[in-house]
Amino acid sequence: ARRVARVMSLPFVNVPAGIVSGVDGLMTIVDRTLSAAGVDVPVDGLDTGLPVKRYPPLVLFLDEIHELRKRADALLNVFEPSERRAVGAEAVGDFAQATILGATTDRGRLPSAFLSRFRMIDMEPYSEDEMATLLDPLFANGEVAPDFLLDLARIGRLTPRLALERAKEVIDRHAFNASMYPLTRDGLLRICGEQWGVDEHGLSQN
Repeated sequence: ARRVARVMSLPFVNVPAGIVSGVDGLMTIVDRTLSAAGVDVPVDGLDTGLPVKRYPPLVLFLDEIHELRKRADALLNVFEPSERRAVGAEAVGDFAQATILGATTDRGRLPSAFLSRFRMIDMEPYSEDEMATLLDPLFANGEVAPDFLLDLARIGRLTPRLALERAKEVIDRHAFNASMYPLTRDGLLRICGEQWGVDEHGLSQN
């Protein structure tokens, strides 16, 4: 979402969906973010007797968007492609020029009404080879076998954040005691059992 905003040279508004209390709460967060970035929101005309805020082009990112399910009805007009209209208690927000992106790892919890208002794009998980490529630069000062990086990618569940954390801990333990924690499969499995409580696939007993 940040990259989309950067490429389009637009303000980026990051809104964790779990903290959105409703339409007014959403507009408050957007207003605060734009104000901090020095972006003005002009007020132009009236709608249902309320002043209309004409939001400039921006990228609005709603992380964990399934958390909006309890407030979905109040926010549907904001997401309606033909409207993009937020009716609050004191103002109406015109989001017609906004690019709205949502993210979730739990698509099944999305309100059904969202499914017709958003284009769904399923993200592809990283492959083992791709993850190994991401991890390789961390071991630039030491010789590691390609299979070692693939093992580490699996133990990191093919998730960049987790795999990078695991890799840094492996490097630290190797530096502390290279003979006990060699940069090999055996060294990895020792750390898995002693420190992380996971198997060679990064899975715990649960």
